[in-house]
Amino acid sequence: MFSLLICLCILLTSCSDQTPKTTASTPQKDTPSALSPPQTGCLGCHPFTLDRSHNLSCISCHNGDNSTSDKNLAHETATAKPAHPDNMAKVCGSCHAEIVKAAQHSLHFTLKNEVNTVRKAFGSTTDLTSLHEIPDDNFPTTALGLVDDLLRRRCLRCHPYYSGDAYGAVVHGTGCAACHLEYQDGRLSSHKFMAKPNDKQCLSCHYGNYVGADYYGKFEQDFNWDYWTPFTTDGEQERPYGVGQHLLRPDIHQLKGLSCIDCHSGASLKSNGSTHITCISCHLWDQQPKSPRPDNLEVADNTVILTTKLTNKKIIVPQLSHPAHSKYIKTVGCQVCHAQWSFADKGTHLFRQDNNDYELWQALTRQGSSEVEFQLEANLFQGNDQSDAFMADKISGQFKIGLWLKGYELRRWEAIETCQDDNGMMQVCRSPHNLHLTYVNLDGDLVFDSVGISLETPDKIPYVPHTTGKAGAFFVNRIDKINSTTNTPKPENSP
Repeated sequence: MFSLLICLCILLTSCSDQTPKTTASTPQKDTPSALSPPQTGCLGCHPFTLDRSHNLSCISCHNGDNSTSDKNLAHETATAKPAHPDNMAKVCGSCHAEIVKAAQHSLHFTLKNEVNTVRKAFGSTTDLTSLHEIPDDNFPTTALGLVDDLLRRRCLRCHPYYSGDAYGAVVHGTGCAACHLEYQDGRLSSHKFMAKPNDKQCLSCHYGNYVGADYYGKFEQDFNWDYWTPFTTDGEQERPYGVGQHLLRPDIHQLKGLSCIDCHSGASLKSNGSTHITCISCHLWDQQPKSPRPDNLEVADNTVILTTKLTNKKIIVPQLSHPAHSKYIKTVGCQVCHAQWSFADKGTHLFRQDNNDYELWQALTRQGSSEVEFQLEANLFQGNDQSDAFMADKISGQFKIGLWLKGYELRRWEAIETCQDDNGMMQVCRSPHNLHLTYVNLDGDLVFDSVGISLETPDKIPYVPHTTGKAGAFFVNRIDKINSTTNTPKPENSP
């Protein structure tokens, strides 16, 4: 069924003149030039190899006509992206109905929690059930309308409706293909569907300063060109994710060999958020019988063993033994002591500009958005100073007037901040909604000037840094900081 999907996607990506920039050098897989002799039908032009489970005719997924050698006739009724959300229920769902249905209603797909949190911060009083319901107004007159435009065009670049920014490690498939088809250097590299997506698939979306990249110790550099390191003679640097990255200490689980899906199973990613596992699911398994557990966890001779899903490596899972765990397990989150560092970006400014007056942005052309980067560099450094500002709607795919630019007041990782969650537990926190929106229209008029979030919006919200390590000598200092504002007891034998 998916074989046709594979062929069409290859056709689209290999023939496009919008080849993304890439800095990697890994050779392509299954490219037409690697296969001979040529075949008739779809595979004559798109000679990809399929996996055993999807070894179907190309037209099973892509439609079209594989009986003609005429290019136009062959593609007249073809579907380029059968796994796209608009098609996945009909195409992928014809064999995987229950999985597709679950995926379409999952938090990972609807993003309703993130969308509603941001909209509420700018005055919304109603919740949306999915990002598809975000109002579409290209010329907003209210702060809420402005943030809706921001969400649709700048923020949802990693949603399964969009194939990602044109950077080598970011371009990915849409819909089901976003996780299950492999891309390399900005191109589809294989039509063999992966039942178990590797971490590269996850990082093609989770690469910014949110959660995911930190598992590999990656922290985005500042946008200003003074921070584009390492400095090179030609000014170029390896930046497969669009912005260069600092390399910090990875998470201990990554160093031990665990991949993303060892904790975030397919079932949990397709759920409504009620089945996710926590630290105690593995590290306190015998005292938490009701806690969801990974399906790759087993106990043998009183030893807890996790078998990694991608490599089948068996890892002994240490159980909690330090007395601080029993004392704080109900009051302090694990990462308050065990996070090695955290994302602490503050003061995010987002600036919609409809005219092409870009002089003030010369030092900030690299912002993790290929649309922004290409337009700024074309206008500022390539003599193309007449082009209009435009940006695509990441849900509808339509291009609209206006470009969303971005800047930060502060980007740091060393100071871990804490706050209380809804259950009164102390957790590591950050301020992702400390947003300031500005809008300058085509005539250069200032429509909105640094509009901030409502006063009712929490300054900080809990999150789980994927930077786990040993607590070390400084965990007491973090708890002391908490004690200065709460009645949380100090650990025994603390200084």
